Amino acid sequence: MLVHIVTALALMTVPAIAGAAEAGKGPFQPPRFENYRWVILSYFDGKSLINSHASSTIAFVNGRIQGGGSCGPFGGDYYFTGGVLRIHAETVLSDGPCFEVNLKEAEAILNALNTGERRIEQRADRLVLRDTQGAIQVVLTPGQ
Repeated sequence: MLVHIVTALALMTVPAIAGAAEAGKGPFQPPRFENYRWVILSYFDGKSLINSHASSTIAFVNGRIQGGGSCGPFGGDYYFTGGVLRIHAETVLSDGPCFEVNLKEAEAILNALNTGERRIEQRADRLVLRDTQGAIQVVLTPGQ
């Protein structure tokens, strides 16, 4: 009896899966953002999307992030489940000088990464991180 129920359920789901694939909505495919070095192209500063002045980078590897910007390195953790990315990044203090304009940019980038859940939109030449309302928070492009 149990075998018949399982078989019936399996047969009922096949048309739904096939229909979704035909409509271009196949099973969820997570974006490929891990194990790459990304350049931070632009970020949301709390008012608008700003092009990054410094050559800031970020890499997502095994639940950890590593990055570097105008005021030195930053690091932290990330969690990716169900298509949602959550980041916790902090500046790693260094001995080098950091001008106020660079410090403001570094803080804005960390805020854009850290504040809430992010949805990943992968395009051919970039990765876009959006907040839950759909506003762009960070734009990344593949690094060298």
